[in-house]
Amino acid sequence: MTDVGTLGKLAWRDWATDGVPSSGSWRSLKSDIRAFADAVELQKPTVCTTLAALKATTVRPAKILTLCRASAGDFGGGLWVFRTGNQAARVTADPLGGVWAAPDSDPTGASSAWERKWEGEISPHWYGAKGDDPGDGTGTEDQLAVQATYAWAAAIARMVSP
Repeated sequence: MTDVGTLGKLAWRDWATDGVPSSGSWRSLKSDIRAFADAVELQKPTVCTTLAALKATTVRPAKILTLCRASAGDFGGGLWVFRTGNQAARVTADPLGGVWAAPDSDPTGASSAWERKWEGEISPHWYGAKGDDPGDGTGTEDQLAVQATYAWAAAIARMVSP
């Protein structure tokens, strides 16, 4: 299928009427608009509510959007893609599943794993940090999540270093 941009330009192309660029009396063909809408629909990711639901799913679409890590509003959601092949080293390096999460069908990642797609900074929320402690020790203990974030950042630094 043609990409969304090309289909959009085709559906809403300019017509030349009497040598003047214009939509004029021409209307976009419904078939062009339907093809554009179908392409947009294919770009929409499947949604899983949590990381646990992502790991449990047997559906393998091009991408899945998780709404949260464990509960609504925890800022741990994100866009994931399924990677086949041996991902065991990546899964092992990321035991809390912030960036690499093995499916329940293969917890080692030896045959496949989900990879978070992201740009910019790594978030401790991906690893389960809540950030809800007002400083008096009454909030969630985030030490493991923060350590996992730093460990993954260090692993990435080693992977991209010349």
